[in-house]
Amino acid sequence: MKQYKLRPGVVLTEVCGEYLLIATKEAKAFCPFVTQINEQAAAFWRILEKANTAPKILDQAAVVMGKEKKDVLVSWLAFLSKMSKAGYILAEEAE
Repeated sequence: MKQYKLRPGVVLTEVCGEYLLIATKEAKAFCPFVTQINEQAAAFWRILEKANTAPKILDQAAVVMGKEKKDVLVSWLAFLSKMSKAGYILAEEAE
């Protein structure tokens, strides 16, 4: 099973109602300095701060978003793909 973690040195912040991922000195060599994300992506990010496996992430996202897990799955996969390609999320096989 894969485990997911946020790249160290990336901070989620809210400015004037907009959600931004900011790569600090530690992370800016691996991902864009600033990326704007939507509210749903910010919710996934906050969940990833606490959970690291897909089942746990989906369970928590379903509760936070008030949806069924199957309905959250498509959004999760799109978020994971985009953020992984950009370097904000790291995936590794769990032992």
